[in-house]
Amino acid sequence: ELVPSVLQMLIEHVATLDEKSRDLSSLKWMMATGEAVSVALVNRWLALYPSIPVVNAYGPTEASDDVIQAVIASPLGCDESTVPIGIPLPNVNVLILDQKGRLLPNGVVGEICIGGVGVGNGYWNKPEKTQEAFVSNTFEQLDFETLYRTGDLGRWLNNGNVEFVGRIDNQIQLRGFRVELGDIEAHLSALDGVAETVCVVRENQSLAAYLTLSAIDKKSDVAVDAGFDNGFDNRLVRESLNRVLPEHMIPNSFTVMGEFPLTPAGKIDRKALPKPDENRSDVVIEPRNATEMALVDIWKDVLNIDVVSVLDDFFALGGHSLLGTQVVARIRNSGLL
Repeated sequence: ELVPSVLQMLIEHVATLDEKSRDLSSLKWMMATGEAVSVALVNRWLALYPSIPVVNAYGPTEASDDVIQAVIASPLGCDESTVPIGIPLPNVNVLILDQKGRLLPNGVVGEICIGGVGVGNGYWNKPEKTQEAFVSNTFEQLDFETLYRTGDLGRWLNNGNVEFVGRIDNQIQLRGFRVELGDIEAHLSALDGVAETVCVVRENQSLAAYLTLSAIDKKSDVAVDAGFDNGFDNRLVRESLNRVLPEHMIPNSFTVMGEFPLTPAGKIDRKALPKPDENRSDVVIEPRNATEMALVDIWKDVLNIDVVSVLDDFFALGGHSLLGTQVVARIRNSGLL
């Protein structure tokens, strides 16, 4: 039973071994838990171990850990962007509720709430937090007193499985648009050649995507189309995402990392991710005259970044229309226009 970030490292190691050395004939199940596992990671495991199913497990500590499980015994289709978390375990009730605590129909995203024998009594010496998360059950047909609000978003699928969509606190308002970071991460993870993804909002209100790459399938048209055939290509990746995501959900920057920083629990430490410009792999061209020097200084100040190349794309560095108006105003005030 591993969190996906550790499972990824295990798979990378196993892939370097010969068939005899990688034998796990005594292993019956591989359980992924703690974070959302990607379709690509599940399929990579099943390619190495087709007879060992992946169990995608979901559940919070407040409800005695696992409450939902999905058994994935065969590779997921290329049209799948997320891995279902499955069906509730015995003596557990899972409800998908709206903001007013009402049941939602299949396909509609709401908060995952849990009732049943696993739900705890609350947080030790934290009455306010307990009152917010552990609420009274108002559904008379369900035989339990307390309902735990997980803060996770999900929906019922028509096949009876639950799909995890993301965290409520990862659903943000960005420049007037509602953005679900989990949707962006799911579509990035679906690109061939991508191992793991994390998407965050930086201080300057730009979307920053962080990726680790896996082995490239040179024969895959998708891999070439996504820009991984001859190395990572921001432009081609943006084009791929533009086909499935609206413009306001396209990340402003893509940072390729060797590995993600982890918390002591083995989960991805989002707070420890570097600024996008700290891992620049392209050549930085310094200002060549006074005009370019003034423009670079304005960009640095408005975008709140330390490095700007004269060939950089304003929007790729985190710029947007509102910041663009600030740039124009500063250019006018400086006498450059």
